Amino acid sequence: MSWEISLALIPLGMLVVMIMARNSQRNRVMSAHNQLLDSLRPGMRINVGGIIGRIKTIKEDATGMKTILLQTGDDKNPGYILVDARAVVGVMDDEMAAVQPTEVETPSVSPDAEFDAEQFAKSSNKSRKKS
Repeated sequence: MSWEISLALIPLGMLVVMIMARNSQRNRVMSAHNQLLDSLRPGMRINVGGIIGRIKTIKEDATGMKTILLQTGDDKNPGYILVDARAVVGVMDDEMAAVQPTEVETPSVSPDAEFDAEQFAKSSNKSRKKS
């Protein structure tokens, strides 16, 4: 009878060990992310869900929630986004900051021009044939 009990306890023990390991890993990841959030300062370049920009201001409300005013684009033509600090993925280093995005030529279209689906289909088929 005692060997039956010990066989039943083995899966239970394995389950407890797996839960403890998972929680330990989650705590390490959360601790590293909290350290990252505490190290944020205005002027740093950060990645927020794929959007890269420079921190202008960091504000914390009464509940402790931090919001970041993020400047995207260059200094000549800036854009600003207000983001939750918890969305920060990482801090960009100087090497990555030195890489400038390439200019993409966009066709000029007047806002009141009508969309011609047939013309669009023809032009997209031509571009597919070239590649």
